Amino acid sequence: MPQQPQLTPQQYAELKPETFIRTMQIIAGALMMGVILFGGVVAITWKDRAPAQAQAGFDPMLLVLFFFTAGALAARFTVPQIMARHQVSQVIALYQTEKLTGPNEFFGRLMMIAQTKMIIEYALVEGVCFFALVAAMTTHSLIPIGIVVGLLLLMASTFPTKNKLLDWLEEQRNIMGDF
Repeated sequence: MPQQPQLTPQQYAELKPETFIRTMQIIAGALMMGVILFGGVVAITWKDRAPAQAQAGFDPMLLVLFFFTAGALAARFTVPQIMARHQVSQVIALYQTEKLTGPNEFFGRLMMIAQTKMIIEYALVEGVCFFALVAAMTTHSLIPIGIVVGLLLLMASTFPTKNKLLDWLEEQRNIMGDF
């Protein structure tokens, strides 16, 4: 399980959603941009190749891509949530035993969990995108390109915003009850 960075209680308490969300957006944007830039490289190297429709048969690389995509998407929708739930329960236990300095530190720790959760979600999807782009290069099929476009749309639809972060924080607060 990923560990939270070791910040002091004061540093956790000083984290503000307004500024913290910018870091999350930069990370998410960088993960998406890496896929887009590599997609550009694939497009440049592809220019003289015929699409796979001209080839006979089905390339086994596409079958591997479909299974890898399904597995990674299943992991993307389960692993980060399980990790976050576990870490939130640890923060709630700290709060209930009065080892936190107050609500600001509590929410600072939750923001770090939200960021870790988002990084895991995006990294799982990014890995599939890179594999699909390599599959497109080797198979000369447009199917992997379609998968990449769909996955980039998924990433864009879950792009971190201040409202999404605040909603998630409120949801965690409701889980533990009022202070």
